Amino acid sequence: MKRTRLTAAMLAATMSISTVHVAVPEATAQTVQTRTVSEVDQDAYSKAVEEWQRDRDAAEAELQEAHDAVASAEQRVTDAGEALGQARGVVDKARAAVADAEAALAAVDVDARQQEVDDAAAELQSAEDRLAAAQQRVDDARTTRDNAQAELDDLSEQLATKRDELENATNSLEEANADVAAARAERARIEERIRIGADYSLEDWRHLTGQAVAELINEYREANGLHPLVTHEIYIEQAQAWSDQMAADTPVMGRKDAFRHSDADEYGRSGENIAARYPGIRGDRTRKHWVGLPVALFEQWRNSPGHNRGMLDSTFEGMGLGITVDDSGNVFATTMFFNDDLDFEDGWYRDGDESTRRAQASGVPFYLPSGAREVMQADPITDPLTDTKGVTPSYGDLVSDTGELSRRTADGFDPVITQVDYDAQFRAVDNDERYAQFWVSTFTRAVEHAQQGVDELEPKVDLAHIDVNQAQDGLDRATISRDATRDDRDAAASAKNTADEALEVALATPKQPLIDDLATANDHLTASEQALADDESALEDAREGLAEADRAVVDKQDALERIDAAKPAEDDFIVEREVVETLAPAPARVSGVATASVPVAQDSVAADDGTKSEGSSTGAVIGAILAILAVVGIAAVAVPKLMEQR
Repeated sequence: MKRTRLTAAMLAATMSISTVHVAVPEATAQTVQTRTVSEVDQDAYSKAVEEWQRDRDAAEAELQEAHDAVASAEQRVTDAGEALGQARGVVDKARAAVADAEAALAAVDVDARQQEVDDAAAELQSAEDRLAAAQQRVDDARTTRDNAQAELDDLSEQLATKRDELENATNSLEEANADVAAARAERARIEERIRIGADYSLEDWRHLTGQAVAELINEYREANGLHPLVTHEIYIEQAQAWSDQMAADTPVMGRKDAFRHSDADEYGRSGENIAARYPGIRGDRTRKHWVGLPVALFEQWRNSPGHNRGMLDSTFEGMGLGITVDDSGNVFATTMFFNDDLDFEDGWYRDGDESTRRAQASGVPFYLPSGAREVMQADPITDPLTDTKGVTPSYGDLVSDTGELSRRTADGFDPVITQVDYDAQFRAVDNDERYAQFWVSTFTRAVEHAQQGVDELEPKVDLAHIDVNQAQDGLDRATISRDATRDDRDAAASAKNTADEALEVALATPKQPLIDDLATANDHLTASEQALADDESALEDAREGLAEADRAVVDKQDALERIDAAKPAEDDFIVEREVVETLAPAPARVSGVATASVPVAQDSVAADDGTKSEGSSTGAVIGAILAILAVVGIAAVAVPKLMEQR
């Protein structure tokens, strides 16, 4: 501030002469111009910044106070939580004390203790009676066992000399019995192979599944008044080839592009249904993984309007099914439909397809697919086959008898499938078992014959063994029962002693102190529960205070951000003033006195508090420079003129 005033004073002293007189012999007229100068009012800008800084410092202080208030509120919440935990512990202890007091009072109930003594005495007497009876049973069982053992020992001595005669016959009988067991085990192995389908290859299962679907399609058609479709190895080969092609193309082309219809002319077909299941077969691909596939594929087509119409088309005469399963278990299925030449009432006709002509020329007979579902043990279809899903089967204006071929065709089975004759295997096993049973009977008679010498001894020894075993079992059971009964008697005696002691304690213990203890415990519990409720309320209040302190921090932060956004900028303090300049004349001979007047602007800016500021130091410096330049200019003109006059 002092430097600003000193500069202003020095400029005022320097520029106090507003007019400079220069004597020249001859003078010409001077040029005067006025221009506007823009400059920043530094004093006003500095004052605004100082005020803004004071406001910002105050806002920061308030924000810090709000943060401090949050910390204090959080501490109060923590303290209230700890107090609540302690209060809960006190309540738990008070409740335990009440329970203990109630138990102590119940323990001195004389009537109850007396009833317990009476019950224990009755139970002890009953246990004594049961123990006496159990001991008598042990004594009787031991006598029986001793008598049976003596009889067995006598008979065993007589039988020992006869045992060798039976050895060979017995060994042969055991071998025959082993043969019976082996036959039965073989039957079980066959049954297990049937269960898992182990005798059918992957190709067999694919062809079985295809024929099973074909059988379902024919049942579906016949249930709705249509003729069944025949099949042929050429039909099956064409359908199988396309399923194989889709499976091979999938890793290369992707599922979407690979899943497509075959070319009708190339494959010589009249219609086609395709399906894919990702994956359709999981696991080790045994029978259980295939039995549900025929119905699944059939229903997948029946529930699709276009595929459903194909299965119920009256113009078709034959079909072929192809099933392919890739390494990932994905199933690709193709049904190709075929027909011979067709004529219609309106004169139109349709040529038969190429595959049908090839099949007719092959000499291999057509056949109606039958038997695969039974061989597969496939899942039954549950949805009624009369439900056509909106399709109305009709022969319409068809003149050709498309059902004629099926009427003269016999049932058949896909020749690719190697059928396993389990009936023959079972018959062989049955023969083996009957043969072994024959030898069992033979050697049994041999044993019986060998035992002719011991006919009287063997049964007696066996019976004697049985008698001894049964007698020993009886003795063991009687001993175990007696020991358990003794344990019961001991437990009853112990219970009686405990009941007597409890009754004595109940008779000797005054009740009033226990009643008072219970009342005191209840009072303490009530007070503890009230304190717990107060601590819960205090915690809730502390939490509300913390929420309010958090909101205050948000408000103070918003206020500080608004102050930061309102920070003054120099562009808001630009002022303008006018400056009058007298320019030097052009070179000429002049006489007289040239006068240059350079007014020095005396700017002042009103301060916010109503007092005058010391002026703009920048403006004063600019004015001084302009004044000096004016004097120098006049001198540059006047001096040469004076020199010429000399």
